Amino acid sequence: MTTQAPPSLQPSRSCWLALGVLCTGNLMIILDGSIVTVALPTIQTDLGFTQSGLAWVVNAYVIAFAGLLLLSGRLGGLLGGSLVLLAGFVVRQAYAAKPLLPLHIFRSRAVSGANGIMVLMVAGLFGYQFCTALYFQNVLGYDALKTGLAFLPAPVTIAIVSLGLAVKLNQKFGPRRVLVAGLLLVAAALALLARVPSDGSFLADIVPPFVLLGLGFGAAMPALIGQAMAVTSPNDAGIASGLVNTSQQVGASIGTAVLATVAASRTATLLGEGHGRAEALTGGFHLAYGLSAVFVVVGVLLAAFVLRSPAVAAESAPGADLKSADSPVPHM
Repeated sequence: MTTQAPPSLQPSRSCWLALGVLCTGNLMIILDGSIVTVALPTIQTDLGFTQSGLAWVVNAYVIAFAGLLLLSGRLGGLLGGSLVLLAGFVVRQAYAAKPLLPLHIFRSRAVSGANGIMVLMVAGLFGYQFCTALYFQNVLGYDALKTGLAFLPAPVTIAIVSLGLAVKLNQKFGPRRVLVAGLLLVAAALALLARVPSDGSFLADIVPPFVLLGLGFGAAMPALIGQAMAVTSPNDAGIASGLVNTSQQVGASIGTAVLATVAASRTATLLGEGHGRAEALTGGFHLAYGLSAVFVVVGVLLAAFVLRSPAVAAESAPGADLKSADSPVPHM
C-alpha cells in the first residue's frame, strides 16, 4: 500500500526556489571566505601586515556578518518565518517586549549546548584554515592556485559524508553519538597537523589529516545543526537559525584572533632562538593546530555531558518527539 504526504506537506515550487537561493547564498559565503583565506599571504606581503595583524582581515568581515545574522533571523521570525557581544545588549534583551535575542531560547540544553559546541568547533577549524593557507604558501612555497587545490581533500570528503552518510548515521545512532564521534575525528586530524614538518609531503603529511577532518566534520555538522534547531516553538525557529549561524561567525572570529596571535608569538620566539624562517613558521603553526585540537576536545566534553540522552530528554519535555535533545534530527 502506497501513501502520499498530505498536500500541505508537499514541497511547492516556491520551497524549491527558496532552497536554491539559500544554497547559492551559502555557496557565495563559503567561496568568499575561501578566496580571502587563500589570498592572505599576498595581502600580508603587499600591505605589510604582521601575521597576528593579518587576523583582522578576516575578523573585520566575520564580526560584521555575525552582528547582522541575529537581526535577519529575528526579522524572519517576526515577519512570518530566525553572540551577543555587549553585556548591556543582553540586559536589554531580557526586558524588551520583542527582543532581538529572546533569552528563553537558552533554556533548551540542546540549543545552548549546540551553540557552545559550534563556537568551539569553528574556532578550531577556522584557525586551521587560516594557518594552513599560510603554511602552504609561506613554508611549502605553493602559489595561490595550488593552495586552493590543496584544500580539496577536506571539502570533497565533507560533501560525500554529509550528503551520503550523515542522515543514516543520525537515524541509526542519534545525533549526540554521531556528534561526539565526528568531533573526535576532527580533533585527531588537528593533532596530526600539529606534527607536519617544514618540508612536508602533500600526500603523506596533508592528505591523511584532511580526509580525517572531512570525515569528522561531515558527520558532526548535520548532527550539530539539528541539535541547535531543537526548539519547541515554531516561532523560535528563525532566531535559532540566526543564533547558530552567528555562533559560527563568533567562533571564526575568536579562533582566528587567538590562533593567529599564538602562532605569531611562537614563530617570533623561534626566530629569536636562531631557527630558520620555515622552521619557525611551522613551529608557530604546530602550536596553533594543537590549541585548535583543544578547542574541539572541549566541544566533545560539552556534547557528551551537556546534550542529554533520549530518555532524559523525553522525561523533561514530554511530547517533544522528534525535537528532543538526542532524537535523530537529520539536517542538511
